Amino acid sequence: MGCCGSKSDAGGYHPTPSAAQAQTNNLSRNKQQRYDSWSRTGIVSLRDAHVKELPKAAFEVGATVRILDATNNLITFLPPALSSFSKIQRLVLANNHLSALPVELGRLWTLKFLNIEGNRLTALPEEIGQLTKLEKLSAGRNQLSVLPHTIGELSALTLLDVSHNLLKGLPPSLGQCASLDTIDAQHNAIQELPLELASLTRLKELNLDSNNINTVPSEIFLHCSSLQTLLLHSNPVNEEILLAVNGYSNFRSRLRAKHDKRIDGGVLLGARGLDDGLDHDTTRTRIVV
Repeated sequence: MGCCGSKSDAGGYHPTPSAAQAQTNNLSRNKQQRYDSWSRTGIVSLRDAHVKELPKAAFEVGATVRILDATNNLITFLPPALSSFSKIQRLVLANNHLSALPVELGRLWTLKFLNIEGNRLTALPEEIGQLTKLEKLSAGRNQLSVLPHTIGELSALTLLDVSHNLLKGLPPSLGQCASLDTIDAQHNAIQELPLELASLTRLKELNLDSNNINTVPSEIFLHCSSLQTLLLHSNPVNEEILLAVNGYSNFRSRLRAKHDKRIDGGVLLGARGLDDGLDHDTTRTRIVV
């Protein structure tokens, strides 16, 4: 009868735990181990976990969390308790079902990397401008129609990805993000570029493929001295229009000089050599070195 119970020191028998109880104990033990791991390492990994919300345990260790990755889940909202992640540096919430972000996001003052791409966001909170240590913001593949003007307060921002949204323009305040070197705004509905972008002297890449842009302000060609890649595929702007823009010829000359310098240095550029940046038709434009 040993299969049915166990003998105690007193000589009696006690029933063994059921399979269901054993499974419950294992789950509880696994949760505790996961909790301990999060607390010890500062890394909360929930990628592909099939969760609909961030677990309470994550917030309980919030003060120790440096990295949280909840990519590929079913999360629909973030609670105010998000602010408990007082030391977080990397927050990845890509490919979820978020339709809004809480204002408490602005209290994550140590955050350097924020990935919210592939959600259902229609706007970003004004409080995002409080993230003064943020270096990379990936918000592509959402439903954003406008960016908050406070985005210009992101003084440490080097990369902004707002591709595949519904933007009709970029905020002039973006020109205040002095550290920006990459802007990816392809596949939107942008019609004009703000003159303030000319203040971005560190900007190296500006991707504007598949928008409604008719021209590029001369100030961008004249003052964005680090610009190496300008992508304008599938826009109304064409080569004839660009040739009439003040500063464009100098911009092209600068790219040619950089190309020649790379050749002199023995850099292999492929069989095509210098891409002159144009598709040589009336609908697609590419300027890249």
